Parts: sequence; C-alpha cells; structure tokens
Amino acid sequence: MARPRKNASADAPTDSAQGASRVFARRPASPRGALTSDTIAADMDAFRLAGGAIEVLGTTRVLRKVGAADA
Repeated sequence: MARPRKNASADAPTDSAQGASRVFARRPASPRGALTSDTIAADMDAFRLAGGAIEVLGTTRVLRKVGAADA
C-alpha cells in the first residue's frame, strides 16, 4: 500500500536555499584547528600509544590483476 503524501504547510519555507541553509549549515570550527596530515599522524600515534591497533587490509585480487597488466 502506498504511503499518503504529506501536504506542504503554509508556514514551510518556499525558497529552497532557505531550507537548504538550515540542513547544510557549517559546523563551528574545531578547537583543535584544521585537519592536516600532521594532525592525523599525531592522532594515530596517540592511538597506538594508548594500545590501539590498526588492521591494514591487503590488496584485492582486482588490483593485483591491474598491476600485473601494467608490468
């Protein structure tokens, strides 16, 4: 059974940009600063020092075949 459609209310924003600005509002800047390769590396080092482990996945068969064709 099909779901009944909702009727647009009279007080709903008619300008699509007005509604989109609320949905896609920018988040406030992080107190840590910009996300750079240095901050990612520092976060990963801190994670490892705290006992965390990162599982590195292997190469898929598809990528092995592509590499063999190039060689």
